[in-house]
Amino acid sequence: MAQDDVRAAVWTAPVHVTDLSCVEAVYVYYRQAEGRLDYLRAEPQLSACPTDETETSPPPPAPVTEPAPPAEAYTFRKSAWIWETGLWREDPSGLLQRASDGGYDRLFIALEIEDGVVAHQDALAAFIRSGLAQGVEVLAVEGDPRMVTPEGLEYALGRARAIAAYNEARPEAPLAGLQYDIEPYLLEIYKADPAGVLEKWSAAIRALSAAYGDRVGAVIPFWMPAAPGGMPALTAASPSIRSLTAMAYRTDPDAIASAASGVLAAGQELGLPVNVALEAGPLEDEYLFVYRRSPSGELLLSPDQGPEQTVSLFSDAVHPQGDAAAFSYSHSVTAPASRVSFLGDGEALEAALNETRARLAAHPSFAGIALHGVF
Repeated sequence: MAQDDVRAAVWTAPVHVTDLSCVEAVYVYYRQAEGRLDYLRAEPQLSACPTDETETSPPPPAPVTEPAPPAEAYTFRKSAWIWETGLWREDPSGLLQRASDGGYDRLFIALEIEDGVVAHQDALAAFIRSGLAQGVEVLAVEGDPRMVTPEGLEYALGRARAIAAYNEARPEAPLAGLQYDIEPYLLEIYKADPAGVLEKWSAAIRALSAAYGDRVGAVIPFWMPAAPGGMPALTAASPSIRSLTAMAYRTDPDAIASAASGVLAAGQELGLPVNVALEAGPLEDEYLFVYRRSPSGELLLSPDQGPEQTVSLFSDAVHPQGDAAAFSYSHSVTAPASRVSFLGDGEALEAALNETRARLAAHPSFAGIALHGVF
């Protein structure tokens, strides 16, 4: 990034936007902790950029044709995550009854693994059998950003082998699958090399699938197909992936559909079913600074290769050079948690689920909804 002086940025982060000229504002999210600001992420806000099509008269209407036959739809599944192992061990019948009453037909549960062996195997087998009797399928879920590092991946491979060994030892009550929620973009190394880290994610998915002995599910952020290296990583990993789950944590059906659209398109291209994940549990409000486009400002947006741009935040105003754009501080606002989580409001959740399902049904890759924090 070129600039008039050599002042160091207070904070930098990657953002994903194709056309820098379309960005009219940048939101910088932060938390207040122990008297300091912890910056979380930057989100560009886009204007309606003119295109050749919009600058000229609209094209004539297309001729009326018979609609294409509907694509073969996946069976709709309603899933939930159970990250607390005590929930399925200590009250299995109560959990399954709540799942059945809520229309959930699939649970992703966390497992305890001790000395390379799945713990509580009798309880797990009983839970799986009871679930099947009530029409609820049970799968395992694993997740840690460090799975893209050599040490973290080695540890995860051992756990994958332990889960595979459980299935082999318990053919009467096997887990129905294994899913990975790795989220490597939470690591500091992602800021420096997003495409390289997603390449490591892809390699990890392939290695974990091989260790497990079957394809695995993959949970990804809604923006991954548009991220630098995102689609190549998904393409390389796709032979090892059974399904994608897009974290589209929003509460408005329009916003959910918009967020999920990129992963749904990627799933269609790759021939993979896509589940859309929503958040139902408790979250704290977030805070953000709003920076608006200006001749100079405290925030610079600098172009890199492809859809990747770099946000750099300074303590005071700087002047952009080259293709960089400046944004000056406008104001700060609170982003309520209710924008991204239903916060335990079951009635609002069900209403949004019904509307979202109807909106997404036209996507050939849409296969279901997954809920985080509902139990």
